[in-house]
Amino acid sequence: MFKRPFLILFLPLLILVMPVLAANYSVGSAEIKLRDSSRNRDVPLKIYYPKTAEANRFPVIIFSHGAGGSKDGYGYLGRYWAEHGYVVLHPTHFGSDRSLLKRGRPLLNLRAVKKMVEDKSNLANRPKDISFLLNSLPQLEEQVPGLKGHVDPTRIGVGGHSFGAYTSVAVAGAKVYSSSNDPATYEDPRVQAFLALSPQGPGGWAFKNDSWDLIHRPMFMMTGTQDKGMENGKPYQWRIEGFNHLRAGHKYLAVINGANHMDFSDTQFNGKIRDPRVHEWIKKATLLFWDAYVKGDREVQQSLKAGGFPKVSGVKVKTESK
Repeated sequence: MFKRPFLILFLPLLILVMPVLAANYSVGSAEIKLRDSSRNRDVPLKIYYPKTAEANRFPVIIFSHGAGGSKDGYGYLGRYWAEHGYVVLHPTHFGSDRSLLKRGRPLLNLRAVKKMVEDKSNLANRPKDISFLLNSLPQLEEQVPGLKGHVDPTRIGVGGHSFGAYTSVAVAGAKVYSSSNDPATYEDPRVQAFLALSPQGPGGWAFKNDSWDLIHRPMFMMTGTQDKGMENGKPYQWRIEGFNHLRAGHKYLAVINGANHMDFSDTQFNGKIRDPRVHEWIKKATLLFWDAYVKGDREVQQSLKAGGFPKVSGVKVKTESK
């Protein structure tokens, strides 16, 4: 159960923040592959970026896909954030990516996904991929003409869904118990804020109750009331236990009524979008969070603290902040 009362979204402060959501840019895209020679590892990328002739430098969002995904997923978020002034990097994490799945073999794929999240090398390589990309930002400007002079390496956000949520939380400084009682950490201090869609709670594979104790930077966790643990069938309350362990200060939680695990992805397993209105709320809410803590908009920060999240007709959301 929730430990603190929720703030319902019917607040007049919504009027103050909604103008921030107006799109300002057309969007360009590029695909490249970077080589991390220190790990003998390729990191393919899909990049969405604002197209402009002006001398603007834009903050960077790195978004990590779930197990069995790739750089080609979550385009609905990448394009939206780029429209609003962000360079968005979608990496493929080899070892937990789509290439390990078989078309038309759902049971086999479920076993493959389970194997991906239990592979200790993936627990390390995913957050290391994020830090490698941050090291590579100057190289990106050289390889992608549309990024030349437009990347701001001082304003960074990291997000992810499912196994990507693990990745984001690990980069934020969580203690990762991958093999023993001596936890590993993959914190990168260059990141200003973190987004975790369908985050994991404590369990045997990576996190324990103290895993979130050292996370001090802004974080936004999001789940849905039908977002069960895919590998253990636990109810959505398991996914918010990490939020309950976070120290207070610029931390946010949203629970979308009726939303399931795949509502945060591009489509359901059948290739269809179950409810486009849920996507609309996710886009608007995450943009406000990035604007508040990556772009550093103090007015949006104060509005979010007061419950000023967006309102989308037909989407019921409960939020909490601390």
